[in-house]
Amino acid sequence: LIYKEDPSKYVGTNLIYRDTLDYWTLSTGGTIFTDIFDGMQVEIDPGVETPKYNYQASGWITGDGIMRITPSIAEGPKMPWKYNIVFTDDDSAYVGVARTGTVRDENGSSISSSDKITQPAINFFIQNTSFIDTSTGQYELMDVIAQDMNDNDTLDLFEDRIFVGAPAGSRWRATAFIIDFQLTTEATYPQGGDVYQVDWKRPFFETDTVRFSVTADDNLDSSVIDSVMKNIKVVPNPYVMTNMMEEAISNPFLNQRRKLMFTHIPAECTIHIFTVSGVLVDIIKVNNEPENGIVHWDLLTREGLEIAAGMYLYHVKSKVTGDEKLGKFAVIK
Repeated sequence: LIYKEDPSKYVGTNLIYRDTLDYWTLSTGGTIFTDIFDGMQVEIDPGVETPKYNYQASGWITGDGIMRITPSIAEGPKMPWKYNIVFTDDDSAYVGVARTGTVRDENGSSISSSDKITQPAINFFIQNTSFIDTSTGQYELMDVIAQDMNDNDTLDLFEDRIFVGAPAGSRWRATAFIIDFQLTTEATYPQGGDVYQVDWKRPFFETDTVRFSVTADDNLDSSVIDSVMKNIKVVPNPYVMTNMMEEAISNPFLNQRRKLMFTHIPAECTIHIFTVSGVLVDIIKVNNEPENGIVHWDLLTREGLEIAAGMYLYHVKSKVTGDEKLGKFAVIK
């Protein structure tokens, strides 16, 4: 775990406390931002605090028949998932499962047993596209029960209402939304292959997980890096240790280190510094921001000793492209 926010520690107003119901939630007042961690910052749009039917995201994916969707304001928020209503040419594409249980309408009022038509056969099925049935590898299917609007104990698609919900075995558990075709005619009834999406605006759930990875830029122009490496320079060259421009000389009481600067280097590279006889003096590992092509060297050996005057060689190798540059600089005392 490299980053965490909870009620004991959080940024700004990212979290808010609802004292009337005694719970914490993400602030929905606007986009929230985490602190910067590992060079990253997460931006989150909480959306809503409680589920709401998403009229903008609901509609025909394929087809344009006439159909009315009524979300259940009482029980729908308990199942705020994304659904596909898929129409077929098979009059028994789906047959209801639930036979018992209380069925409530969009306002939470239970409908009488005499008004229920259980196990209706319909030419469409409803997929819960938010979940996969692990036993089949397919989307979970929602169940249906019909409300007999004309009291004839027979399913009449153009008069009755189809309740869509989740069963618990053969028992009805809750109503997500209701479908009706009361404004539909034979000519405007959806055709086989038509798909209608029903969606909700959902808050984040405790079990939600977002996975992301950071990869190298595939559009990296190696020729540009090669061209820039040709411009690598050592400044100043030669380096004069007694130069009054050197901070270590001009401010002797501040115990400042000497600095030799490499310019135009790749953001990720390794610099080896050698004597002219090939003895390794120091290694500089560079991990700069992409726009930073500068690194300083303190003119100390790997053992922390001050280098001697003379000629030195440097070798720069890019970690990204493998391009190399060999150069030299002088140190005068």
